[in-house]
Order: sequence, then C-alpha cells, then structure tokens
Amino acid sequence: MNAKTWLLGIWIALMSTTSLAAEPKLVIKENDSLQDVLRGQADKKIGVLLNSGVELHGVLKEVGAKVIRLQELRNRETFDAVIPLSEVSAVLIDNHLFD
Repeated sequence: MNAKTWLLGIWIALMSTTSLAAEPKLVIKENDSLQDVLRGQADKKIGVLLNSGVELHGVLKEVGAKVIRLQELRNRETFDAVIPLSEVSAVLIDNHLFD
C-alpha cells in the first residue's frame, strides 16, 4: 500500500467519524413528556428500566397513551413486550446502539 492510499484511507475514516459525531443523539425540549421522548425513538433500539429494576432492550415499535411495545427483545428475539408507561422509570438510549 502506498502512502497516498494510506493517507486517503485515514482521511475518509476521520471524516466519517466526524460527521457521525456531529449528529444530535437526543434532543429534549422543555415541555417534553416521556411519551414525546419515546416517540422520537420509534423504530430504534432502546432499553427500558422498569420500576422493578428489570431492564428490557429491543426495538421500540409503538408508543400509546398508556403503553409501549418493544419488539426483537434482546435474548428473546421472538417475543414482544407491552409495557405500561407507569412502570417505566428510565429510557436507555445507547448512542452506539445495542450490539
């Protein structure tokens, strides 16, 4: 590999990393509710910490007035979960996605 090819590869890697870092990960407005934040995460991988201390991770498919639905649950990929919003103590948003 010559020096020009190597430098071009480094430059491309740096530029792609810089553009990804510039993307806003999560924006919360002053009057946002939990539902508003969740709606902004629709069709993305998230984690939900329940009041019981249990964590569920999956793809957020629906946000209703009183419940949310997660699909493709981690370690239970064939299951969906319907979770009452009243049981959600935190929403976990991994900026690097869950692998």
